[in-house]
Amino acid sequence: SIITAIMPNASAEGANDATAAILAAMSDPTVVLLVFALMGVSVLVLVIAACAIGAYALVQYNKDEEPVPPPPAWPQQPQVQYIVPQTAETTALSPTGKTSASRKQSVNMQGLPPDVTPDMLSIVKMRSSVSLSDPSGKKTSEGTFMLSSMVPTMKEATELHEERNKYIKAKTPAELLADLKAGNMRFWTGLAENPEMTPAVRSALIKGQVPKVAVLGCADSRAAVEIVFDQGPGDLFVARNAGNSYGENEGGTMDYAIKHLGIKLVVVMGHAGCWTVCTAAKMSVKQICKEPAHLRDMLLDAKDGLKTCVEAINHITDAGARDRECVIRHAKSQVQKMLNVPHFKKKIDAGELMIVPAFYEMSSGIVDFVQMD
Repeated sequence: SIITAIMPNASAEGANDATAAILAAMSDPTVVLLVFALMGVSVLVLVIAACAIGAYALVQYNKDEEPVPPPPAWPQQPQVQYIVPQTAETTALSPTGKTSASRKQSVNMQGLPPDVTPDMLSIVKMRSSVSLSDPSGKKTSEGTFMLSSMVPTMKEATELHEERNKYIKAKTPAELLADLKAGNMRFWTGLAENPEMTPAVRSALIKGQVPKVAVLGCADSRAAVEIVFDQGPGDLFVARNAGNSYGENEGGTMDYAIKHLGIKLVVVMGHAGCWTVCTAAKMSVKQICKEPAHLRDMLLDAKDGLKTCVEAINHITDAGARDRECVIRHAKSQVQKMLNVPHFKKKIDAGELMIVPAFYEMSSGIVDFVQMD
């Protein structure tokens, strides 16, 4: 009947002959395999065509949609990145000065202050460390003075504090200055290391203080001395007032630091944008005398320290450069006051004390240690 439907003009005998021929062909395995192969290929072609059509439709759909804008990012302060052409080896030292651990850290030479030498790169990431022991007496980890990767017991914290104090006392003024510069370099390169202290380590500080350096700084809230030099509690002996001036109270403070705490290095640090110093340079004595009594005296003292360089400062036309010069000159004048103190001068001549002026540039985070005239 199928043959008759396909071929309506065929006779009944012809249809029977065609049917017989088809049945004979279907009995041949080769023909059957060929038919199934053709069916499989047809199905595969249909699947591929369907996938292609679907992919094309999806692409067209996505083109029609408007892109979703990304969420607004929080504004970030620009950060200065520093990279050294060669990788500097950085070393952690034990209290005896022996190498206990080493690691590599890259720091950018571009923009370094003029007093930074290549040798300083070896201590950019240096943190004096000692070995902490477990109750069995076996060394288990490397920890830093005052801080450790493990939580020390009160006994361990006390021993750690004593070892750190011995190490600090053995250093020369020049070595302490190098440590201070390295701490500032960690700060302005974004590698500051001082984490929080454990209760036991804080308690160990009660037994006494052995600060590395004394700093006479400005009370400006933007010039936090310990943060700028990447130091922790017990590391710095700091006196601060508006304008980092050396007066009677600061004189007593420094006398105590040098005589009773054994301080070998004193830094007088001014900073960019110091209102006290810059205002004292700009205002007349008559204008300053209109200020409240204590502020008046402080401004007059700052102005007195600048009187020898007024003409030189007035020749500077750039406002930023002029303010920087005022602050540096003022810091130098305060250092000179200290150099004139007899018992300070005696220690300086013996190589037991160093007093240096410095300038903190807030925009970069760099502290420049300037030379006296």
